[in-house]
Amino acid sequence: MRLLSTWTALVLLGLVTRTARAQDAALGATAQRCVSDHEAAQVKNAEGSLRAALELARSCALPACPDLVRGYCAKLADEYETQLPKISVRARGPDGCDTTDARVSVDGVLVSERSDGQAVALDPGKRVISVELAGAPREEQTIVAARGESLRTLRFGEERAERCGARPGMGKPAEPARPSPGSTGLSAATIAGIVVGSVSLASLATSGALGVVGLVERSDLEACRPCTQEEVDDVRRFFIVGDVFLGVGGAAAITSIVLLVVGAQEPAGPSTASAALRIDVGPFGLGLEGRF
Repeated sequence: MRLLSTWTALVLLGLVTRTARAQDAALGATAQRCVSDHEAAQVKNAEGSLRAALELARSCALPACPDLVRGYCAKLADEYETQLPKISVRARGPDGCDTTDARVSVDGVLVSERSDGQAVALDPGKRVISVELAGAPREEQTIVAARGESLRTLRFGEERAERCGARPGMGKPAEPARPSPGSTGLSAATIAGIVVGSVSLASLATSGALGVVGLVERSDLEACRPCTQEEVDDVRRFFIVGDVFLGVGGAAAITSIVLLVVGAQEPAGPSTASAALRIDVGPFGLGLEGRF
């Protein structure tokens, strides 16, 4: 009986030892895999395969890996995640409106069944982004993705945007009517009031200029006493002509106000007539040239 117990103990000890050795071997294999993933992640990053490098770094940052390796891999994963360029794809359907039914491919490899605006990670470098959807031709865009580039939005089918919201068979929505180049939108009375008002301003300006010249000439007469009658008449002529322009300007101002009031009460409509007014004001007169 004692011999049997001893034998049983030896068998159990052998099983425990074998199990411990198997566990040590498994732990050793896991540690070796973690170290290998850490090294492979750096190689892939150097080759420009940043997405593969990120996956390897995440693999060796798992809790099963040794603490030292896990810490290094966690730092690499954070670094690669920050450097990974990303894009967002927006597409318009045959009706010109935004759609999520487009299939998105990168370098010929399908990466998303829907163009739902979600971020798509890319490896750095030249990439061909293509979009396919029913009822519209396949479209491509070639971009250069840079490390650390933030989310870039690519738009497809923008030339169909004008169709969105249009009824079938109607084509492009009608634009609001614009006045023709010859249309002023002002009534005839209003236009006349503006022209007469311009004449009023020019007449009043001429009157003021003649008055200033007359005052200057009269001060010169006081210095030349006794003066000849011809010199006195020349100075008086400035004031007479100035008074005439003052009267014309006042009458034109009143007429302009009346016309503007009448024009404000008339409905405005397109006018096919064109008007041009040129006013030349000088110290000795006023020149007025008009075309209606």
